[in-house]
Amino acid sequence: MAEINISKQSPRIENNTLYWYVGNTFTLEWTITLYDGEIPIVYSPEDTLTWNFYQRGRLVKTFKFTDIPSTNTVNLVFDTETTAKFGIGEYTYCIKYNGENLTTVGANGKVVVEKCH
Repeated sequence: MAEINISKQSPRIENNTLYWYVGNTFTLEWTITLYDGEIPIVYSPEDTLTWNFYQRGRLVKTFKFTDIPSTNTVNLVFDTETTAKFGIGEYTYCIKYNGENLTTVGANGKVVVEKCH
């Protein structure tokens, strides 16, 4: 009897790296609660959270959010058009908060887009 190789979940996070298979479409729900000392920051409507994805220093995709809800949750939508920008390979991402000051809140996050064949 033949066996089928089962794929890993896509997307998934392993060892602080975000993985997905090339061409997959999905939505990442991301919650970011920032603190000023021990006090949580309440986002104002004009504050922004920005994710920039890079491959070898070249900007591939930007996700920018304003009017961040009180849940501190945003959705990064990797639809057909967006996922087409990510070929097989390794990427990095940075997350910036622009409120009272511009602050990097996530630096050099790792992404791997895998082949499925």
